[in-house]
Amino acid sequence: MNVEPRHHTRRNLARATRGRQVAQLGEAKRGVRYMPWQRDALDVALELDPATGLYWYGIVVVTVQRQAGKTFLEGDVADHRCLSKRNGRVWFTMQTGKDAAYWMREEHQASLRNAVELYGPADHPAAPYKLSKRADATGVQWRQTGSTFYAFAPKRDAMHSKQSDLTFVDEAWAHDAEAGRELRQAIRPTMNTRPGAQLWIVSAAGDDGSAYFDEYLAMGRLAVDDPEARVCFIDYGLRDGEDPEDLQTILDRHPAYGHTIDLGAIMAARAEFADDPSGWKRAYANIPSRTRESIWPEALWTELGGPRLDPPARRGLSFDLTPLGDRYAIGAAWRDLADRPVVDLVDAGTPRRDLPELLAALARAGGVPLDYDPRSPATLEVVDAIGRLDGPEVELRPVAAAAYAGACVTFARAVFDRQLRHFHQAELDDAQAAATKTPYLDGGYGWARKKATGSIAELVVATLALRAYDTLPAAPRKPHARAGGRSRRQLSGLPM
Repeated sequence: MNVEPRHHTRRNLARATRGRQVAQLGEAKRGVRYMPWQRDALDVALELDPATGLYWYGIVVVTVQRQAGKTFLEGDVADHRCLSKRNGRVWFTMQTGKDAAYWMREEHQASLRNAVELYGPADHPAAPYKLSKRADATGVQWRQTGSTFYAFAPKRDAMHSKQSDLTFVDEAWAHDAEAGRELRQAIRPTMNTRPGAQLWIVSAAGDDGSAYFDEYLAMGRLAVDDPEARVCFIDYGLRDGEDPEDLQTILDRHPAYGHTIDLGAIMAARAEFADDPSGWKRAYANIPSRTRESIWPEALWTELGGPRLDPPARRGLSFDLTPLGDRYAIGAAWRDLADRPVVDLVDAGTPRRDLPELLAALARAGGVPLDYDPRSPATLEVVDAIGRLDGPEVELRPVAAAAYAGACVTFARAVFDRQLRHFHQAELDDAQAAATKTPYLDGGYGWARKKATGSIAELVVATLALRAYDTLPAAPRKPHARAGGRSRRQLSGLPM
């Protein structure tokens, strides 16, 4: 039977794929047909860029239940890359270096030794590969292409001075924020000079310590409906509200049911997890064992904070009030010389009588409009009050639902791309930790006020302020002197 995925990047038929080649190789190795979910995953993940002929997706995130055949899939993709690329470099890691080496010896090398009809005996001089079991180099060397596939430990210096065309991080849920930093520092430099390199993040669901995997899950969800994204996301498991103790539901959502597992296998697995219900949920329902979903890993937000910077004269401004009107926030944003977004919480607290005057003064001083979310009734009251003020008119820009969803996506991408900068202001830190997402329109999302565990007005203004800056009208041009001459203002004798 075919199981509907929870999320799945759509196949783009305008792009060729090498998925069929990998499936044919894997089926020839084991004499067993690929499951539909495996074929679907390969066809999308191995799409080619029509402009370059290289792999379209730089990152592939696969999250699927236990016993679904994900490690066989990884091994076949690795073998194909080694056989199709001269001097290719492919790497594999897991929870620890020992785990990765064990998988390489007992699973992958064994699959090659068993493929006698395809490759011949492993110890024959004419065998197309050579197996290495050395502690520091457990893997496979392919003689014809000069390509290699090795296990490595998930440590910072494990791949020092190495190159990588393809790297797998299996059981990615096991890595916390610190281990994740080490993994990124180990992997990313190895791919910088290898065109078409891919990083595969593969795992069942995690727990509260799975900061590294959480980052890629959120990245995948962000990209899944974007046809131009370079992240492929493949996700199977139970939906919200479905019971992980209902074994029929587990079977109905498991992509290997009817192919390699049946009710007896699931019953045996449940007995194995008799004293570990959280582990059962993670492994066979693919549901994280934590209390709530954050909009991004806390460690990632912490990493992006830094010392306070002086704001430029021209910046985007926004304000927001909670729906009950018990808290307000004012945000500013700009981009630095490297075009990285910088967000600043200008002010926040219990609403004050002079809030309309304060907002008008900030807008007039910067010569910029004020952006706001019109879906908060308390915000609209302040908008009306600003409109009644004496003095120069202030431009007030309500942000429509579609624009708000776009602003949230832009903000999140800046976080996941490690581009956004903030100043570790306590109120903004608390707001992003309290926030959750809610669907907006077709495939978009926004920060959810009702489900938040505290005020998120501070996050809303940071998000809208960045949009406000990116949509500022052109600044008035100042008169300037031509080379060797003076400006009109200088010539007129007016004071500068």
